[in-house]
Amino acid sequence: MAQDVELTRLAMSDRSHIILTNHHVSRRKNSGWRGKNGVIIPREAITSVSLEWHRNLGFIIAGALVLLVSLAPQVFTLPFSLPVFVQPTVAAVGVAIMLLSLIKSKTIQIASPTAAIEGEPDDYEDAEKFCDLLLTGTKERPPAGKNDEMEVPNKHPPVDSKWQL
Repeated sequence: MAQDVELTRLAMSDRSHIILTNHHVSRRKNSGWRGKNGVIIPREAITSVSLEWHRNLGFIIAGALVLLVSLAPQVFTLPFSLPVFVQPTVAAVGVAIMLLSLIKSKTIQIASPTAAIEGEPDDYEDAEKFCDLLLTGTKERPPAGKNDEMEVPNKHPPVDSKWQL
């Protein structure tokens, strides 16, 4: 049996690591006294790898609503008076909430038929390099046979159809 050699590690935001070796991909997290957990997926079993990022539209909408609320005293006559600093403070909070939408949410997912490794990487560029290195191993698989199906060698001898009790 060949020795497992660690090729690279990907640091995640929850202080765990996804580890790529020449035979498998694993995620290990040590939560101290709460325990350890880990997932191991053989590289041959990986069916999909996804790396994505998106911005949260909810922050833009919430910030715009708070900004509109800050303009309410200028548009409507209110039956009560507000301190002078309230309107600019609420407007600044609205702008700050809108600026939160600039933060990207990053997700990596490595899936197989029986397990999945998913999380938020610390650095998107490192995650891209990790996925590229992971996918180079899948390109080394044997070429597809007829009808684009993988030829799988039969490890077990054929079963005899004649049997008796």
